[in-house]
Amino acid sequence: MSAPARPLRILVTGSTGLLGRTLCPALAARGHIVLSHSRSASSASVAFPLLPGHELERAVLALRPDWIIHAAALTDLDACERDPAAARLLHVAAPASLAFAASRLGARFLYVSTDSVYPGDPASAPRPESTPPAPVNTYARTKAEGEAACLQFPDTSLVARVNFFGLHPDRPVGLAAWILRRLAEGRPFSGFTDVWFNPLHTSALADLLALAIEARLSAGTYNFGASDACSKHDFARRLALRVGADPALVLPATLASAGLPTPRPLRTVMDTRRLAAALGRPLPTIDEGLDALLATLPAPAV
Repeated sequence: MSAPARPLRILVTGSTGLLGRTLCPALAARGHIVLSHSRSASSASVAFPLLPGHELERAVLALRPDWIIHAAALTDLDACERDPAAARLLHVAAPASLAFAASRLGARFLYVSTDSVYPGDPASAPRPESTPPAPVNTYARTKAEGEAACLQFPDTSLVARVNFFGLHPDRPVGLAAWILRRLAEGRPFSGFTDVWFNPLHTSALADLLALAIEARLSAGTYNFGASDACSKHDFARRLALRVGADPALVLPATLASAGLPTPRPLRTVMDTRRLAAALGRPLPTIDEGLDALLATLPAPAV
């Protein structure tokens, strides 16, 4: 699959987040012009409020991107429950304005969604993109609403349902950082045996998003996930083995036993065959992603 004939101008919201910090450099390394967006001009190349309406649309029209990637999100599930209006603003209203602006420009829009929109049935098979959403919390519900809002522009919008892990260079956020912190403490902690997923490492997800843009995938919804799946208990044990920690520190537990305040789906494994076929390449495995994560860790002191 060949790269585009000219560099693309790509506006990326959420550029300082866990995905954005990997995605923006990956796009730039492929020769594209990256317009990284953040609330603060000191941490990105462009800054303006993600408030829906004419001001947002005018700001985007002035930048004249070829693609807009909306990776900004409120990923704290409990925070979404406390302030659903804030979640709806960032996940629904703002991307709807961005998708509208893209359609006016003749640009393309990519909405980074989540596997959590799928039904979390405990024994379900991998979910194809045609599965009707059945979100169980505000985060996923607003993401599903955002998908629908963006797909009101069916010729220009692409929805990427994702699950990913990695390490942020500036702050300990995400599942991998949490597991590594617990392993470093050397105290037992719970890993859910009944929560299954197929996450990608951020570097793999960034590469796949870049390929999707360069290939100008047809509009619609695609699952961006690993080619295999595992439980979160197994995921934590595999990570423990890679960093030389005792996998017995990861105790088997069920989601219900944790008593978490916000509901979570049990099994959101995605069927990724549509994306693999569209890109003409196999998708990475979870073990390949864990190996990539290990390569980003600092070498142990001698």
